[in-house]
Amino acid sequence: MDRSTRDLKRLVVRCDGQEVGKVDDLWFDDEKWMTRYLVLRTGTWLISRQIVIPPETVARVDWQARTVAISLNCEEIREAPTIESAKPSGKQGGANPFRSANDVIGCRVHARDGDVGYVEDLVISDRDWAVDALVVDTSKWPGGENLVVSPYRIARFGWDERKAYLDMDRDEILRSPEFHYSGSRR
Repeated sequence: MDRSTRDLKRLVVRCDGQEVGKVDDLWFDDEKWMTRYLVLRTGTWLISRQIVIPPETVARVDWQARTVAISLNCEEIREAPTIESAKPSGKQGGANPFRSANDVIGCRVHARDGDVGYVEDLVISDRDWAVDALVVDTSKWPGGENLVVSPYRIARFGWDERKAYLDMDRDEILRSPEFHYSGSRR
């Protein structure tokens, strides 16, 4: 089933039967559109840190209970790399090839013939952690909704201007399928 990053960010992370943090972000490869790391916020609000773990460490997701069990033990969580040591670059040409979902969400969407909305969310497959779609909010356009667009239709990102340039016309985007936040596409 496909899930939004909004769904993922609500998950409490558990290892060895105890809560160790929450999913805070995900990093993906913007060529293959695969999730490479989950970013977890661990600790308490006073003493917290963000770490990265590969999605392969996810043992089980319970969407009803909003929990994710990981195969790492608590000692491995304490030793996991921090976000600072592996932070993705928001600009083309950066050293790190990964992109942050938090950085992509909110980017304006530019069709071949002009702006059409902004990236509201990303849709992630909970089978293989692929980024299956962008959710494009077109509500400022007549009849606009949250629409599902393939990430492979992105020609490029303009990171300085926070824009995703799509290889589509506005009308083509506005005819895309709707996305509903029930956790599935319709």
